[in-house]
Amino acid sequence: MGDWNGDGTDTPGVVRNGMWYLRNSNTTGIGEVSFVFGPPPPGADPVVNTLDAALAGDWDGDGTDTPGGVEGPGEFEQDGFATARWRLHNSNSSTDYARFPSFSYRARGKSFFTGDWNGDGRFSPGAFDTERGIWSLRNANTDGGTDSVFR
Repeated sequence: MGDWNGDGTDTPGVVRNGMWYLRNSNTTGIGEVSFVFGPPPPGADPVVNTLDAALAGDWDGDGTDTPGGVEGPGEFEQDGFATARWRLHNSNSSTDYARFPSFSYRARGKSFFTGDWNGDGRFSPGAFDTERGIWSLRNANTDGGTDSVFR
C-alpha cells in the first residue's frame, strides 16, 4: 500500500520477483504502473540488487510513496544488533537504478518497517525484535544506528 501518485490516497501495490505493480485507485484491475526494483528477473540488468524485504515510503518528502527494500540483516552481534543495507528508489519507474540512495542501518530485530517517526514528512527505517519486544527507529535515511529504542 502507498500513495503512488501523490493524491493523498493509499492504493494497492504488489511486488513479484522484483517487478512492482502499482494501482492508483482502490478498484478492481491490473497495475497501472509497473517497473523493476529489487530481485532481478532472469536476464535483467545486474545493477538491481536482491532485496530481502520490499517496503514503500515517501523517502524524499515529496508526497509520493516509492519503493524501498532491505538487504539483510547481516550477522547478529552479541548485543543482538545487526546491520542491514537499505536501498531506496525516489521514483515509480525503473529508469534511475544508479541514483537511488542506499545506507546501512544498525538495529536490533529482523522485522523491518517504515514511517515518519519525527514528523518531517519523510519516511525512514524501523526494526522490531520479536524475541525481546524492542522497537528501534531511525529518523534519517543515512548510515547509522537507532534514534529511538523502546519496548
